[in-house]
Amino acid sequence: MAFTPTSMSMSVAANHNSSRRFYGKLLHNTITNPAIGIAMDKCQNINNCVTANANATDISALCRENRLKEALIFLQRSVCVESKNYSCVFLACGNLKALREAEQVHTHMIVSGIEPDVYLESKLLSMYAKCGNLSKACLVFEKVPTKNLFCWNAMMIAYSSHGSCEDVLGFYHRMQREGVQPNNYTFPCVLKACAGLEALKEGKEIHDFMIRSGFESNIFVDNSLVTMYAKCGIMEDARNVFDKIPQRDVVSWNALIAGYVHNGYFNETLQLFHQMQWMGVKPNSVTIASVLPACAYLGDLQHGKEIHKYISRSGLQTDVLVWNALVTLYSKCGNLWEAHQVFHTMPKRDVVSWNVMISGYAQNGQLEEALQLFHQMEVAGEVPNVSTWNGMIAGCSQNRQYTQALRLVREMQLANETPNSVTITSVLPACAHIAALERGMEIHNYITKRDLGLNVFVGTALIDMYAKCGHLEDARLVFDTFSQKSVVLWTAIISGYAIHGNGEDALALFYEMKNAGMKPDYVTFTAVLSACSHAGLADEGWRCFDSMSRDYHITPSVEHYACMVDLLGRAGCLDEAIEFVKNMPVEPDASVLGSLLAASRIHHNVELGEHVAQQLFELEPENTGNYVLLANIYSEAGRWVDAGVVRKLMKDRGLAKSPGCSWIEVKNNMHVFVVADRSHPETEKIYAKLESLAHQMKAEGYMPNTNFVLDGEDEEEEYILNVHGAV
Repeated sequence: MAFTPTSMSMSVAANHNSSRRFYGKLLHNTITNPAIGIAMDKCQNINNCVTANANATDISALCRENRLKEALIFLQRSVCVESKNYSCVFLACGNLKALREAEQVHTHMIVSGIEPDVYLESKLLSMYAKCGNLSKACLVFEKVPTKNLFCWNAMMIAYSSHGSCEDVLGFYHRMQREGVQPNNYTFPCVLKACAGLEALKEGKEIHDFMIRSGFESNIFVDNSLVTMYAKCGIMEDARNVFDKIPQRDVVSWNALIAGYVHNGYFNETLQLFHQMQWMGVKPNSVTIASVLPACAYLGDLQHGKEIHKYISRSGLQTDVLVWNALVTLYSKCGNLWEAHQVFHTMPKRDVVSWNVMISGYAQNGQLEEALQLFHQMEVAGEVPNVSTWNGMIAGCSQNRQYTQALRLVREMQLANETPNSVTITSVLPACAHIAALERGMEIHNYITKRDLGLNVFVGTALIDMYAKCGHLEDARLVFDTFSQKSVVLWTAIISGYAIHGNGEDALALFYEMKNAGMKPDYVTFTAVLSACSHAGLADEGWRCFDSMSRDYHITPSVEHYACMVDLLGRAGCLDEAIEFVKNMPVEPDASVLGSLLAASRIHHNVELGEHVAQQLFELEPENTGNYVLLANIYSEAGRWVDAGVVRKLMKDRGLAKSPGCSWIEVKNNMHVFVVADRSHPETEKIYAKLESLAHQMKAEGYMPNTNFVLDGEDEEEEYILNVHGAV
């Protein structure tokens, strides 16, 4: 990746007209501005000069105390002011980000006839940079005939503070070409830019240059190296740099802790946090704000509560960052009452505080409370931002409120908030689950038009959406768009082929992935085993299952065992499936037993079905699917009384089978149909068409499976089965 400064900064040197217009405008603004009135007379006698020198001393003192207005009054009254005093005023203007006053003082210097040396010019451009006016800083910078290191550093720091990482690297390379050697102030800024761009190649080159040139590092440079390697995902190198720092400060520890969290090493985060305390380094609010999310992702509420107590003892509860991290901790651990208490105890809230609390409610299924808080936020004067909307949308998707998630995206756009890549990755799963292909394609077009870019998360969501909407070819096109394919992308496309029953194609992709040097993870193996199951590839499934621990040192989880039971059951190997469950090194959970119950139905093994169902009734007593499956096993065996007993048991426990539901998207409108529901405005036409189709299908030999209708039940349920069986 090559980096060059922006066209603006590169072209200024040749544009003397821009420079003249700039200074002309400064003069005009100052002369017509009565606030400071800088129309200076020439020095007339020595007494004036003595007075001026006294005033100049006062100017320097006032600037050191950031008393800018008073300093400007002295500047107005002075006649002969030395360049060092301008330097003090420039510094004060920059510290206070007082752009208007900065322009006036600059003009005063020009009118006074002061010819700035390179030192004063470097202070001048630094002032404009700190005031946030990069264009004026560039004009001054390009006007400097011989640029010293301070000038280069000032420009790089200015662009870095504005997040223009590419420009920082561009100035760095240009500085080197002009023969100016970097110093301790250069490297932290440049390494920060590499971290922001995740530009590992450039970061390593800078590190190598430091080593080759014998550069004597310091704590600031070392901390920047740790951050750079961590942001680029190379935690081994980040740890190596950290371990070689002779005197680590709290920033060093924070950099490595944040790196572990950023890269998902949550257990290592907590270990390092304890090591930090053992070494006598006191954590600050930045440390806590990094460690608490690690507890949240691990679901380690007990550890999080201990840190909460530490916060109270250490007086760190004044920082809003810490409060927000606490709300996140309790929300992600499902303790919404505690999250609510922390939120309402906060001495000061920012927009992030509202966002994390709203997300907490939404992602824990309390969408009504999330919506109420959303409205309270607006009443409190906080404007919802893109993160607020994203929290609501993600909560709806995670709680299967898919149509609501799509509706919120529409409302978000009507509120003039632009969806970002996080919005996309939250709403595409909603499209996938309700097969809203048209909406999914609209979102894909939006990504292209807005040039959001296909990162791994967006790409994975698109592949999943197209596959679940039945457009496997489009899913493959998205996959093939990526030149560098991650494990997540490979897993997504393998899963796509698996749900379409294309087991052999899924396996071919799996082997292609391994040949490309990619190491499959436990999710990949789940997808591959599922593909083998749907395609009846028992031998291949066994090979993949054995390969997990043998070749990749992945301990199979209960999810993998459930896939194997399902595979053996579908392949006609019921006895082998039973033995497999008996020999499992872990206790079978509901997913494993559920697969075995399904296998017992396929093979009409009533005795096994009864035994497994009883275990499932204890493990998940409110899962109606298990009761229905056992009742169906009894019905298929003609044991109507037993089937009735199971259905009565459901009724006694207050359980009801969720009615069958289907939906179809027509012209961006979602039409939802529930069994026996006649609420649709075109119900009569729909049912007439269904009956017509059912008659045609029967005429061609199709007979719906009515074995599950209890003997003696009224004909309504049989009618429902016939009609819905037809579709």
